[in-house]
Amino acid sequence: MVSDLKRISMAGADVAVTRAGVADLVLQYAKYLGRVGTTDTVTLPVARNGRMEHADLLIGPASQIALTENDDPELEGIRLDVDDVVEDLRRRIASVTGRGSFASAPLDDDQATPVNFDHYEY
Repeated sequence: MVSDLKRISMAGADVAVTRAGVADLVLQYAKYLGRVGTTDTVTLPVARNGRMEHADLLIGPASQIALTENDDPELEGIRLDVDDVVEDLRRRIASVTGRGSFASAPLDDDQATPVNFDHYEY
């Protein structure tokens, strides 16, 4: 079974387990913040201690973020309300990149086709 959760690690420490699509958006946002040389704080819904909690992450040019699959099956059943954070991250990415619509714009200058996160189950 493929998990719909990913573990976000920063500075060598596991800091959050959240929906895979949210983790991918955080990574994309950190990349663009690095390109413009600024930082930001994002608040994410995370699975922790058997329930949904929130984690604040400071991301920017010095961020060293790793995403890995969730390896804790006990976290799989926790419902994470991510709709608002997905829209917020999309707006932030569009603002930093100067691209009007995140969903339809390419996110990675190295990619020939647009990245579309609409297929993720947030």
